[in-house]
Amino acid sequence: LESCFCAFTGKPSGGVARHGTHWDLLGFQGNDPATDLRSCGILGLLQLLSLHNHNHENAARVYRLSRSATQEFPLAVVSLNMTKHALQVR
Repeated sequence: LESCFCAFTGKPSGGVARHGTHWDLLGFQGNDPATDLRSCGILGLLQLLSLHNHNHENAARVYRLSRSATQEFPLAVVSLNMTKHALQVR
């Protein structure tokens, strides 16, 4: 969780609290990001981190877009839902 948070927000690693309002910066719904992971588990978190690791520039653009006043959306929740739907495709 901390690696993902720091990768997208640019915050230094070490000391990112497990609970807190800072998780909304990445687009989690509440103070405990683990509750959003229930739908697809660790795979959803790895997919979000993979987005950043494999194409940092596009990930940074998507993150900025998710935080913009005109296009704001919860990046983490959208990403987790996409992973969940991909798992349900048969």
